[in-house]
Amino acid sequence: MNNQPPVKLSAPVAFVVSAPSSGTGKTTVTMGLIAALRKRGLKVQPFKSGPDYIDSAYHSKLAGRPCINLDCWMTPEQFVKETFSRHAHDADVVVVEGVMGLFDGAADGSGSTAQIAKLLDIPILHVINAGKSAQSAAAVLHGMESFDPDLKSIGAIFNNIASSGHWNSVSKTVANGCTAPALGYLPKNPELALPERQLGLLSAFEHGLPDDYIDMLVANIEAHIDIDALLQNAEPRRRGEKDTPEKTSASQRPCVEKTARIGIAKDEAFCFYYQDNLDLLAQAGLELVEFSPVNDQALPADLDGLYFGGGFPEEFSGRLSGNQSMLEAVRNFEGKIIAECGGLIYLCRAFTSLDGTRFPMAGKIDGSIRMTNALQACGYREVVTNENTLLGPAGTVLRGHEFHWSEWEDKPPLGYGAFQTGKHEWGYADETVLASYFHIHFGNSIEPVMHFKRRLKQL
Repeated sequence: MNNQPPVKLSAPVAFVVSAPSSGTGKTTVTMGLIAALRKRGLKVQPFKSGPDYIDSAYHSKLAGRPCINLDCWMTPEQFVKETFSRHAHDADVVVVEGVMGLFDGAADGSGSTAQIAKLLDIPILHVINAGKSAQSAAAVLHGMESFDPDLKSIGAIFNNIASSGHWNSVSKTVANGCTAPALGYLPKNPELALPERQLGLLSAFEHGLPDDYIDMLVANIEAHIDIDALLQNAEPRRRGEKDTPEKTSASQRPCVEKTARIGIAKDEAFCFYYQDNLDLLAQAGLELVEFSPVNDQALPADLDGLYFGGGFPEEFSGRLSGNQSMLEAVRNFEGKIIAECGGLIYLCRAFTSLDGTRFPMAGKIDGSIRMTNALQACGYREVVTNENTLLGPAGTVLRGHEFHWSEWEDKPPLGYGAFQTGKHEWGYADETVLASYFHIHFGNSIEPVMHFKRRLKQL
């Protein structure tokens, strides 16, 4: 992308990109706007509402700075406000991509994009799928903007517009029946869609963002969307504005002297990490050292612990299983290990793919993982530890989410169960390992991070 001369804004602005449902094109629109705004010389800070990892990785690559997740169910509202302020204060434009539909969240209503928008006082840019409809697309917009009068709207972008006549019909109906203006559209074009798998978009690690795709997306954004009007309608923010200047939660803890080294599995197979989690580990005094279970032959030297996040180890099972020196290094590692979802797959004895191929894995814990054709679990989780674990004593409450298509066979006895949620007991915990399908967000409380730090060095 070739940079254009910087655009002068009277004040930094912020908006939320949202939609009535998943699959409308809001990620494509968000990516295109981030790239187009950055091309204009603006500093763009991306955020992602909800627990998604994949969209965040794309936004990070396009913005040139980490995309931060905002979630009012996994973390307290104060943490969300502080996190937003800390990362947004030096940006020209803040772009928050919503999750699912605007009002979708947990059963109690928390965790929705609407909650984030009201908490941070940011207006909504609606993305409406106009495919196979015309005037009815305006009715959908009218319903979204009127459902909650406390939400502010700056306009709407319509996806899958088939022709100029189609656009004229939609935009005229919007002008006559909606408060939010029609700011433009994306044409119906299958080349604008990104490839998907069962977890959603392919990850930025494996798919990348080809320059020709980004150039095409930006060209469509600039040709069909009034970016100047969008910026004029967006909510101004004072540069350096802090919503909550007091340092009251985990997000604002000062960095301390490094006391232990922890290896972070980071490559095309393991790429699901909340930036806040990594920041909180570093602020607690841990030196984070990245390594690749796919490509490296050995672990980094002098590690006290390992952290395996989620990702797509099933897509790289052959390479992971074939890297015998790394498997042996992990199998013989004597420090502490936390593993989430994909990390659980790696630590088990073996992984069986959909075609029945069995791939030996690290064998750090009993049991094997089998890929299935059906979603096995999806949703927010609040869990309580059954016993003392690397993250706290028995009874420690943790929040996060679970999303996987594989199942854990030949599990260890229930006595090793790490977590309890309702009647369900699952996961594995012993003196050195904590592994499960559960993706933890440390923003709910700093205490598990501090407990992990103490366990690393037995302080």
